[in-house]
Amino acid sequence: MNFSEKYNDDLIIALIKDGHENAFEAVFKDHYNFLCNHLTHYIKDNDAIEQIVQQVFVNIWENRKSFSPKGNLKSYLLKSVKNRAINFLKHEIIKHQSHNELKLLYYSEDYNIEKQFEKEELLKLINEAIDLLPDKCKEIFLLVKFSGFTYKETAAILNLSPKTVENQVGKALKSLREFLLPAIN
Repeated sequence: MNFSEKYNDDLIIALIKDGHENAFEAVFKDHYNFLCNHLTHYIKDNDAIEQIVQQVFVNIWENRKSFSPKGNLKSYLLKSVKNRAINFLKHEIIKHQSHNELKLLYYSEDYNIEKQFEKEELLKLINEAIDLLPDKCKEIFLLVKFSGFTYKETAAILNLSPKTVENQVGKALKSLREFLLPAIN
């Protein structure tokens, strides 16, 4: 029986809030591998996965005095790593897009600082539009469009039908178009 199964969440949270390192370390050991394995459904980079999970725990420890998760601890940890994973994927979108644009600029004869600024603004708008998507729709969209999973793989990961995934991606694209069209015209 691990620490998290032996004691209730309220006691564990109280111990962490009071700065008991042993309680914190026990929770880390109890959940670390599970959280890393969970993220493999979203992210294929093991180093990034470990970094995301570690960041969640570092954040908990650094903010332990105000640590008061709603619901049970495991659910809180899952939601935290999932949110960080989504932020990681959005950052990867921007990084990937910027890298591709830099390559194009390098080989372009008509590099223009004004055009580069416009592209950066567009990337910000795209990121903003993705943030406005409903949580489940955003999750599906990021898995399909930026993690490279197929509809079928995404459906298996999220325990949905491939048709539902297809519909959600369609809704996401429609929302993005509606958000972006007025901004780029």
